Amino acid sequence: MSSSYSKPEKIDSVKALPKLDVIIPVFDPGLLEGEDYEDEDIWPELRRAEANRFAFKLKEKLESTGRFGAIRVTPDKTATGELYILGRIIESNGEEVEITVEVIDISGQKWLDESFEHEVSDVFDKSIRNKGEDSYDPLFEEAAAEIAEALNDHSSKSLEDLRYLSDLRFGANFSDSTFMQYMEVDGDQFKLVSKPSDHDPMFQRVKAIRVRDQLFIDGLQNNYAAFYTQMNDSYLMWQ
Repeated sequence: MSSSYSKPEKIDSVKALPKLDVIIPVFDPGLLEGEDYEDEDIWPELRRAEANRFAFKLKEKLESTGRFGAIRVTPDKTATGELYILGRIIESNGEEVEITVEVIDISGQKWLDESFEHEVSDVFDKSIRNKGEDSYDPLFEEAAAEIAEALNDHSSKSLEDLRYLSDLRFGANFSDSTFMQYMEVDGDQFKLVSKPSDHDPMFQRVKAIRVRDQLFIDGLQNNYAAFYTQMNDSYLMWQ
């Protein structure tokens, strides 16, 4: 009698990981008080526009990795998510661009704190294939890849705990005494120590409120996308 053996199907651990919701506040434009912008060849209004544009660029590149949940650009970091990406512009003159990126999760743990820089090739604008392309794209692709890679340092359970922790911290804004009992706080560090019942009426109510809050922030994404599109042609010409 003959028998056949087939290898068990390999589980894709990347796909199995919980997908975290990401908050990207508008970048810090890197404008220092008292700085001589003209001497430094910096246009403050352009930098402030870039602060919005760069946040949206990073959102797009992170979405293309397929490794995260909802990725939302926000005016500041007061919105609730599992992962926060804080960017700052160091240099941007059309030829050289440099940013710093700090990634912190809802528990207060720092995942990443790095600078990324890119120098645009002299021949970039001479190639017809690059017409309509953003010469800064490699910078944001590198940053997005580095952030996605950081997921590999965390287990599925730890990522799931972050999702739970984000609900609890959101709920604490409404009832500190109800939700802080499930967390251990040490300075700016939050640790999940227990969980309320999934059927807890207060917990269910807070989750429903959070969904409405997320829908409001989702609506803001159209505004950031419209701003990005509106400035795109002029910005590429400036580059």
